[in-house]
Amino acid sequence: MMREHTKRILLNGSILFLLFTLLGLILWTWFGDIQPGSAQRRQMISTMLGGLFWDESDADNLYPGYEEYDDTMSILSPVRAAVQNNGALTYLTNREEVRDLFERVGALLSAAVDTDSVKQDLNLYQWRSILSGNMVFFDFEGEIPLDVLAEVIGADYNLGEEVIARYLVLSTSSDGLTLTIFSRNGTQTSYKTVVSPSELESLIREFESSNAFFAFEDRTLSSHLPDEFVVLSHREDPVIIKKSSPFSDYTSTASERIINAVLESFGYNAYTTGGYIESDGTRVYVEELSTLRISPTGALSYYAPLPDEVKPSAPEGSERTSIIMNAASMLNQAASDYIGDITPYVLRAYYDEAEQQYIVLFGCVADGIVLSFEDGYFARLEYTGGVLVGAHLTIASYVMTAQTDAILSDRQIAATVDGKCSLFELRYIKNQSNEYHASWYYQKQVD
Repeated sequence: MMREHTKRILLNGSILFLLFTLLGLILWTWFGDIQPGSAQRRQMISTMLGGLFWDESDADNLYPGYEEYDDTMSILSPVRAAVQNNGALTYLTNREEVRDLFERVGALLSAAVDTDSVKQDLNLYQWRSILSGNMVFFDFEGEIPLDVLAEVIGADYNLGEEVIARYLVLSTSSDGLTLTIFSRNGTQTSYKTVVSPSELESLIREFESSNAFFAFEDRTLSSHLPDEFVVLSHREDPVIIKKSSPFSDYTSTASERIINAVLESFGYNAYTTGGYIESDGTRVYVEELSTLRISPTGALSYYAPLPDEVKPSAPEGSERTSIIMNAASMLNQAASDYIGDITPYVLRAYYDEAEQQYIVLFGCVADGIVLSFEDGYFARLEYTGGVLVGAHLTIASYVMTAQTDAILSDRQIAATVDGKCSLFELRYIKNQSNEYHASWYYQKQVD
């Protein structure tokens, strides 16, 4: 009897060991095959473990560099997106939904920029044909260096020359996946790959609503609007955004907390850095040779001399990626405590030959609508030799109110435009009451 009992225990123990070993192998394989910043992974891990063993704050322990990756993807991810499924175009303007979609196609995008491909410059008819087919369309609003994006998502970049994308399209064809780029100079280029389109086709089938169409698909609108403008069949009235200063609307404790977060983001020790207040109320902080100034209105400027050992040079490849990732992390640290209901994106990243600086400009959007700023950007960070030497932004909070603006429909406003537009969109414009109201903005096409 004792021998049978012992056998049963050993058998059960062996089964449990095998089960735990198999589960471990499955989890190891699963973790190894997905991108560290995948929104789907974040949600599934939290759900699977019921919050007992996982907290998103632990992500950087599991994936070194996760926090910097997440900050970078939050500003590199597209502002808007559209999915076309057999003629039904679904338009997305919620930034979280757009980022989730972008991360879902991340593996396909990685494969597309990594694999050998056939490049083709497109004419207008070919560009429209791609937009008319089954595809996923991403609008970055700004200018994204594709090699930087590839490095961030962990892909090798084999497209050759530097490509700056405003729009990026992944489309299906009978012989493979096609990557199409609409560049900053208005040209369209496609890269035919041997990547299987089956995964993209499966994703596209999930989108069945038809709430929009491209402007060129309507003969009346095509003579006024850019081809890429997405016309919504029903556009909700946008909310009014209120801009406020943390230094006038917040308690003094909250203001100091924000100041400390800003100081730390620029490398200052919030507890030991000496500071003083000028006669106009501007706060000045000095550490070694760098100076940070914050006016009563929240206007921030930072200046630091270039170390002697660092020589000015135009950054290339991974150095540009490192600069943009650093700028994204700094902006997140400096702004996350007060920014409110808007999200930043990379407006432009470029090398200024005259100043010998690599400039990273950020814009901001709310529900897919761009906020307009007097300087043309939300934040500006300047790097020389990979070192931050200057920064300019405004510390302010942007909060959506319960009020909305009634706006003319896409069709109505297009009918009032004389000639063809090169740019046509809704933008938030600030009035004298520090309120941002949505209004139509366009630029005429120059022949």
